[in-house]
Amino acid sequence: MAENEAQKLINFIANAKKITPVKVTYKGTLATEVPDTVQQFGDESFGQLIGDWSEIELLIKNLPSEDVFIENDSRNSAVPLLDKKKLMLALNQVPLFAIKLKLVTMR
Repeated sequence: MAENEAQKLINFIANAKKITPVKVTYKGTLATEVPDTVQQFGDESFGQLIGDWSEIELLIKNLPSEDVFIENDSRNSAVPLLDKKKLMLALNQVPLFAIKLKLVTMR
């Protein structure tokens, strides 16, 4: 990667809005109305919420932990995540891929 391209990437990450994308399955009544920036599937007593953790955290704060399941792939991310649906990796190839990726990123 050329130094100019590397600097562009550094600037993009440094200046982009950081989010923690999550998918939350919940049971119970949400604390407030769901904002337009959060996707809701289901209703106010059971369903899934998809969006930034900073917004969803406020919605589920009154629910007991046993009524909430949280999934997330990244934290404070400024870079869009890789679309994993298009990857053609078999399960037995994943550890080798992860090792190669780790070695590349450690340089």
